[in-house]
Parts: sequence; structure tokens; C-alpha cells
Amino acid sequence: MGAGAGIALARGPGHPLDRLLKSADDALYGAKAAGRNRARRASTAVPERA
Repeated sequence: MGAGAGIALARGPGHPLDRLLKSADDALYGAKAAGRNRARRASTAVPERA
């Protein structure tokens, strides 16, 4: 059994929740792809929504 974690941090008040959850989800799948017992932090270079 192993574990993976995706971590995303809000940029501040008013940061859209849907973007935060997508960033965490993307980081989680990156951790899973890297193998067991991994954690990945979401990229801080995520472009702002237009």
C-alpha cells in the first residue's frame, strides 16, 4: 500500500476555488505517476483565467 498527495496553495483571498482544486488534482496525478509514497506541489506558474 502506498500514498500520494497533491498540494496546492491559494494565492490569497478571492482565489477561485475551482482553480485551486484543479491545481491540487493535477499535482495528485503527478505524484501518482511518479510512483508510490510521493507528494507533488502544484506549479505556481498556473496562468490566470482570462
